[in-house]
Amino acid sequence: MSEFKTKELVEDTIKEIKKEQKERRVDNRKKARFILALKIIFFPFFGIHFLVVKFNAYFKLRLTTKMMIVFTVGFSHAIAFFIVFNTILIQRHLASLDVESEYYTAFLTFLIYGNVTFGGAFVGLFVGLVLAVATMMLRPIRKISKKIDTITTEDLSERIDAIDTQDELLDLATKINKMLDDIEDVFKRQNHFVGDASHELKTPLAVISGYASLLKRWGREKEDVLEEGIDNILKESENMRRIIEQLLLLARLGNMNMSKTEFDLKEELKSMAYDYRMITANHEISFVCDHDDVILTADKELFLLSVRAFVDNAIKYTPVGGSICINCDTNDDDETVIVSVQDTGIGVAKEDLSRIFDRFYRVDKARGRETGSSGLGLAIAKQIVTMMGGTIHVYSTVGIGSNFMIELNME
Repeated sequence: MSEFKTKELVEDTIKEIKKEQKERRVDNRKKARFILALKIIFFPFFGIHFLVVKFNAYFKLRLTTKMMIVFTVGFSHAIAFFIVFNTILIQRHLASLDVESEYYTAFLTFLIYGNVTFGGAFVGLFVGLVLAVATMMLRPIRKISKKIDTITTEDLSERIDAIDTQDELLDLATKINKMLDDIEDVFKRQNHFVGDASHELKTPLAVISGYASLLKRWGREKEDVLEEGIDNILKESENMRRIIEQLLLLARLGNMNMSKTEFDLKEELKSMAYDYRMITANHEISFVCDHDDVILTADKELFLLSVRAFVDNAIKYTPVGGSICINCDTNDDDETVIVSVQDTGIGVAKEDLSRIFDRFYRVDKARGRETGSSGLGLAIAKQIVTMMGGTIHVYSTVGIGSNFMIELNME
């Protein structure tokens, strides 16, 4: 392309751009004139809107007072317009009649004073009505405000009382209470985490500190002390890692979004039993399920984690040579799945059954410590099953064994 044609193309493009810009400016001016015409025609409405915005921005008054002032101004404008229009209309009508001048003047004066008097009375009545209605309708907001003042970070148990309305205020109170429930739940979980961590980590930290001091004093000279100290430090470090991981899981569970998928529970539990048989030579692990398949819709990883918690608990509290059976079944209408973990362990006394799902609670504290139990596994399983809408039943006899059963809807 020659230099002349290129220059001509550039000039044409610039002309088109300028033309488009000119047309856009014309359109903008037309829109501005149209909006200005609307503002002139409907000046009272735009004027009142402007005054309301400025009034709300610069004057700190109760909402009831603001509503009364705004509605009163608007109603007064309407009454004044009606009085003026009515007076002019009647004046023109009387002027067209053949009446005496004194009569005409007296009647017109009476008309004006009568309109003003009745207009003022109507404005006063309107002010009283607006004030009463606004006070009545905004009373729930004041109640909400007073109740919120009583809620502090030290006490989040207070909730907004029931609102006797069926409008946005009821929705507002409900949402505030829901928000407070969520905030209180987060605070409780944080406090639980801090309290549980400080409570349970004291022992392994004390053990590590004690063996570290022992190694510093005797470890260089005695190999048996060195080996014992290192083994126990590693053991307690592993316990601390497991405790922290379980505490973090418990803290996350309350705010975790479940990812539901459809899977064959029978195959998953069968594979789980096989894995346990491979790593647990001291116990007999079996799996029983009389169905061809059991299709469950749930968060697969979390549900299997809860089952593993029951199996791990059974292994820890079942003597060597004992048996553990994982059973999978459904109810008669195939709407509920039932997973049970039955063992021949030491069992749980009746007085302990109500506490076995408490954090850090161990029926046999000595055995739990030996097996590395943190006392968090059953608490985690309980929270997972509860989140999924399921229930847990426990049947146990001391010296015979325990049976933990999970019931969960299949969809």
